[in-house]
Amino acid sequence: TLHSVTQVPYYLHLMLAQTLGLDSAAIRVVKPFVGGGFGHRVEPLNFEMVAGCLARAAGGTVKVELTREDSFLTHRARPATRTRLKIGMSKDGRINAVDAEVVQRGGAYAGYGLVTILYAGALLHALYTVGAVRYRGYRVYTNLPPCGAMRGHGAVNVRIAFEALLDEMAEALGLDPFALRRANLITPPYRTLNDLQVNSYGLPQCLDAVERASGWKERRGKLGADGPIRRGLGMACSHYVSGSAKPVHWSGEPHAVINLKLDFDGGITILTGAS
Repeated sequence: TLHSVTQVPYYLHLMLAQTLGLDSAAIRVVKPFVGGGFGHRVEPLNFEMVAGCLARAAGGTVKVELTREDSFLTHRARPATRTRLKIGMSKDGRINAVDAEVVQRGGAYAGYGLVTILYAGALLHALYTVGAVRYRGYRVYTNLPPCGAMRGHGAVNVRIAFEALLDEMAEALGLDPFALRRANLITPPYRTLNDLQVNSYGLPQCLDAVERASGWKERRGKLGADGPIRRGLGMACSHYVSGSAKPVHWSGEPHAVINLKLDFDGGITILTGAS
């Protein structure tokens, strides 16, 4: 039995079986409630394998406790990303096409990084309506520690380039940044070109609230300067998926298992695990 702070008990269960050479039925993974991991524990990590091997060698209970420094050395960080981006836009601010090339420095091992480079392209969709997209993503092995999922992985690195370019185009076309975003809003339910289903979409209300609360129309371009310090007012939008449209690892193994028990009184008992 292994107790771990992992975000992916099913993947950890599978990897422990392979590492220890045991049948999966002989291994139990317990994930206590410890709050969010924000992505950096979304793949099996070396200290979990070490704990399993040590416990087996010792024939008893072993506890591995990481210091803050150990945590930074062990867990996965966000990859350095180079983004080349083109956006085709009509004069009224509508996005017609997006062409993106993304290169990520992945470190010495692939790990969960394949999913990060996938999301970098997949999440070009689902925030705005986009007529056409071409995406080329490259995850490059480098002589550095491996990188993986970290807080909105894949989406954040490319989104900053996307939103900055939208602002430049808005200025060139003489459009307000809020108006440009509103010209490309999605109407749910909406199916993107890459089969992401958007059922919940609060961006219109969010834009209205932020524009009003920030005093955008009254303050933008009027904040001035205090000596060498310049003050400005900007905005940007971002998003992320909830759940997975398709399996992340095509292993043939179930990603989750739920047992339903129907009782004689009509009640239902659900036995489930979640990651």
